[in-house]
Amino acid sequence: MLRTQAGKTYQAQVNFPDGSTKIIALPKAIDEGYILGVYQPGKDSLLVRIYASPAMQQSTLGLVAHTGGKCFCFSGKGNRTGNVYLA
Repeated sequence: MLRTQAGKTYQAQVNFPDGSTKIIALPKAIDEGYILGVYQPGKDSLLVRIYASPAMQQSTLGLVAHTGGKCFCFSGKGNRTGNVYLA
């Protein structure tokens, strides 16, 4: 996981199969907000972790995902452990 610092700039280098590369500027780092982590532990499941900065930890979250034309929605308070919401 990239641990950014507010005020600094970051970029990613993408290497393509044909050997070419592209440098892409990443969004500016800020002190407050969320980090979304999505993992696929199994073929038919996803694990979504939402990391919140201290100022955002009491907020109510909504999560919407779609695949294959189907929409999956979650709204409300997830289970929070420290700064991590699990939905």
